[in-house]
Amino acid sequence: MQRPTFLRRTTNDEALGTNIVSKAHVPIYWLTFYSIVLVLIVPIWTIHYLPLVDYPHALGRGYIAAHYDAVPLFQRMYEPPLSIVPNMAFEALCSWAGRVVPVDLLGRIFISAIIFLFALGCHSVARLFAGGNSWTALPMIFFIYSTHLKYGNINFLFALAVFLLLYALWRRSVVAHPWSAALLLTLILPVTFLSHLATYAFEWVAVGLSLVFLAKQRQLTLPHIIGQLVALLLPLVLFQLFLSHGGTVGRLSFNSPLMKLVETLTLISTYRRWFDVIFLASLLVITIYSLRKIERFHISKEAATIGLTFYALLLATPSTFFTSNGADVRFLIPSFVFSIASIRFSISSRDLRTTLALLLIVSLVRIGVIVFDWNAMNQWLEPQMALLEKVPSESRFYPLSLPDSSRSLEGKLFPAFGIYPIVANGSYHPALLTIRSQHPVVGRDGGHYLPPEFQDKPELSNERLRQILDSNDYLWCYRLSPQILHSLEPFTEVASTGRNALLLRVRHDRK
Repeated sequence: MQRPTFLRRTTNDEALGTNIVSKAHVPIYWLTFYSIVLVLIVPIWTIHYLPLVDYPHALGRGYIAAHYDAVPLFQRMYEPPLSIVPNMAFEALCSWAGRVVPVDLLGRIFISAIIFLFALGCHSVARLFAGGNSWTALPMIFFIYSTHLKYGNINFLFALAVFLLLYALWRRSVVAHPWSAALLLTLILPVTFLSHLATYAFEWVAVGLSLVFLAKQRQLTLPHIIGQLVALLLPLVLFQLFLSHGGTVGRLSFNSPLMKLVETLTLISTYRRWFDVIFLASLLVITIYSLRKIERFHISKEAATIGLTFYALLLATPSTFFTSNGADVRFLIPSFVFSIASIRFSISSRDLRTTLALLLIVSLVRIGVIVFDWNAMNQWLEPQMALLEKVPSESRFYPLSLPDSSRSLEGKLFPAFGIYPIVANGSYHPALLTIRSQHPVVGRDGGHYLPPEFQDKPELSNERLRQILDSNDYLWCYRLSPQILHSLEPFTEVASTGRNALLLRVRHDRK
C-alpha cells in the first residue's frame, strides 16, 4: 500500500529499509531491547518505598497468605487464605515463597519479572505479524509504565504479559500443530484467568478473531477449531467456582464518551499534566515526521482487527464491572500493542534511525519524570513510615486524616503505605483491602475500610470517636485539624511525631 499523495516525499535517493530488523542489526536490536528493560527495572530496586497506590495492599495480603498460621491475630481477623478469585497471582506466589523470602523482596522480583515478560510479549507479538524482529516493539515496551503500574495493579500486569506471550506462542504454532496449541491454551489459560479476569476476555477476543481469519483462509479444519474453542471454555469451571463463592458482577457504571477518549491518555500519563501535554505533542510531531518519510506500508488485517476490537471494547465496557474500577481501560494496552504490531512499512534507514531515536528519547524522558516524582514521594513517605517503628506487634491500628487529603496523591498514599510494615509486624490495619470476591485474602469483617466522615465538620462526633478509640490501640494521624487533635487529647498520648503526622497511643485506661 502506498502512502497518501500529501505524505509522499519529493526525493527518493536513499535505499529503503523496513521496520523489520535486518540480520546485521540483530545485535543492536537486542542490545537496545535489554537496555530498555534494564532502565525500566532499575527504579524498582533503587526506590525504597515504591509509591504505587495499591501495591502495599498486595504486599499486606501476600504477607498474611505466607504467615497466616503463625500469627494468631491474622487468624482472628481474616479467613483462611486463599479464596479463589481471578486476581491472585502475587498472593499465590507469596503463599508458598513468602515463607522463605521476604514479601517485599518478592514484590520487587515480581514487578521486575512483569517488566521483562511484558517486553518479551511486545517483541513476540510484533515479530509474529512482521515476520521477523521489529523495531516497533521497542517503543511499545514503555507502555508498562502506564497508569496500571502507578496504581500498583501488579496482578493485572502480570496476566497481561503472560497473555501476550501465550497468544504469540499459540498463533505461531496453531496451524502446524493445532492439538499442541490447544494443549498450550489448556495449560496456561487457568494461570492467566486466576491472575486477572480481564485477560481471559483478552484471550477470547484475540484467539477467537484469529480463528475466524484462519477459518476464512482454510488453514484450520473444523475439528481443530473446535479443539481451540474447547480449550478456551475450560476456565469457565474456575469462573463458576468464583461465582459460587461470592463472585458477582456488582454495580455497573459507565464513563461518558469523552472520558472514554481521555482514558487513552492513561497509557502515557505521568503525575504532571503539563508534561503529559508536551509528551503528547512530541508524539504527534514524531508521528507526522515518520508518516512523511514512509514510502510504503502494509497492514495485517488480523492484527489490526484484534487491536481495533480491543479499543471498541474499551468504549463499550462499563468502567466498573465485576466490582472492579477501571475495567474498561484494561483493554487499552493490548489495543495499542496489536494495532502497532499490525503495521509494516518501508522507510530509509536514516529516517528509521531518526524516528526510533526520537521515540526512545522522549519515552526515556517520560520515565525520568515519573522516577523523579517517585523519589519526591519517598522523601515525604520516609518520616511518615518512621513513626510506625513504635507500634508493637499484634496491635490494632487506625489511619486518621482530613478528607481533603484524599484528593491529593499524598492523601491516597498515606493510609495505604502503613499497611505492609503494620501487617509484617503482626498487627492489624483496617485499610487493607480484603473484600470478598475481590481479593484472595478476606477479612472476617468484610474487608471494607470506612474512614471517618468529617465532611466539613472540624470535630469528630462523640459516637464515632468512641468507636475508633474502643477498637484500636494506635492512631496514625495526618494533617488533622487542631479541633480534632484537641478532642483526641484526653484519650491518647503521643508515641512519636513526623512531618504533618503523628502516632497516638490510645489510653485504654480512660474512663
